[in-house]
Amino acid sequence: MIDAGADISNRSVGYPALEILRFLNRFDLPRRRELYTKIEELLSGDGSPAIFFTSAKAREFRLRFRESNRRFAQRYLNRDLEDLGGRRYSDAQRDAFLEARSAALGRSC
Repeated sequence: MIDAGADISNRSVGYPALEILRFLNRFDLPRRRELYTKIEELLSGDGSPAIFFTSAKAREFRLRFRESNRRFAQRYLNRDLEDLGGRRYSDAQRDAFLEARSAALGRSC
């Protein structure tokens, strides 16, 4: 149940924090929210985006939802769209982030 008085927002979490949080999700942790908040605070200055797909793979993923996106846009936005947009990074930026991270980790995309 969501606490009505809680500060709820849709913040982005950087790559390192997201990887740690994804790993910790496997465990039943006491005071999970406090731990996650602390991890997010400690890594908030990192700034590296949580990008996991190349631009080609991201496009392939989005295509899976093309028809439902089109129906949603027609019904709620009164527009004929298959792609709802909203991406924060261009394809070139996405691929550059992934390449740089992969190089730093010594692996390929």
